[in-house]
Amino acid sequence: ETSMPMCVQKLTARPCLTHDRTVSIEGGGSQRALREANRRRLLDALRTRGSATQAELSRETGLSPATVSGIVKDLTGKHILDVAPTISSGRRATAVSLSASAGYAAGIDFGRSHIRVAIADMSHTFLAEREVAVMRSTPAAESIERAVQIFDSAVADAGIDREAIIGVGVGVPGPIDERNGQVVAGAIL
Repeated sequence: ETSMPMCVQKLTARPCLTHDRTVSIEGGGSQRALREANRRRLLDALRTRGSATQAELSRETGLSPATVSGIVKDLTGKHILDVAPTISSGRRATAVSLSASAGYAAGIDFGRSHIRVAIADMSHTFLAEREVAVMRSTPAAESIERAVQIFDSAVADAGIDREAIIGVGVGVPGPIDERNGQVVAGAIL
């Protein structure tokens, strides 16, 4: 039996843009591992910020300007990043952002009295949002089935294929046991 939450299993989300394995750069490693770690660092910065100039990305990630430029060139060629000319501090610069078409993310919020699903592209633009009211006494399995239905409706509203969803985040009310990732005495699940 897998430890992945049931609702994520049912949504069959694909792995993230980078890789689902963790690369540690602290203990050394191959050039390939270092390049992957640098690429992940830059992508994480863009996921957080939404858009930044190459100089800002260099400062924020600690990567050299040449490294940032190389990663941006590579990922732009793979249609993962978009670039556009801009002005920063009175100088010409290159704005970098995640390509809207690089994939889509979904968020599912199980509230005490609602289930909300939102779909966004990688440029942080919301494409669809759906919400339904639920009774506090609704069984967990029923809430999960309802979330899957709402998810499918939101995907249709967004006009994208389900397979284009590269990640799903799920929020539930209640404390989480950090040792195993399980909801402790959850009010909903």
